[in-house]
Amino acid sequence: MKSEKQLQVLLADLAVLNVNVHNLHWNVEGPAFKPTHVFLEEMYEDLFTKFDDVAELIKTNGGSPAASLKEYLELSKVEEYADRNWTVAEAFGESKKILEYLINSALEIRKTASDADEFTVANIMEDYVHDWQKTLWMVNAALK
Repeated sequence: MKSEKQLQVLLADLAVLNVNVHNLHWNVEGPAFKPTHVFLEEMYEDLFTKFDDVAELIKTNGGSPAASLKEYLELSKVEEYADRNWTVAEAFGESKKILEYLINSALEIRKTASDADEFTVANIMEDYVHDWQKTLWMVNAALK
């Protein structure tokens, strides 16, 4: 499968981003705390669901998904966040960066998969782009 290496990186990125969004969720402070806290919980739940889906996608296509924190940190292109408090604006700003990164990653994987006639992978990436674009729209609206 031509897209496997990219899927392994996405898997690792989703693992690291899940922890990063938990960091935002636990440490956000300020006005609009509760809706921001709830939004971030929904975001990390979505990341975890997609993390599991990507691992199973790799497995169902004959691969072996990375399965350790050590591997995720080696494969991921995402840096871990420092343990600190975040303002609501910072939390939404980081969420925006995360979503833009994920959309670009999914689009790259979709292109590789489509070019290789890996239609299942391409279709799943299209679904992810749609989901993340909708969430990004909400984040952008919150940042106005």
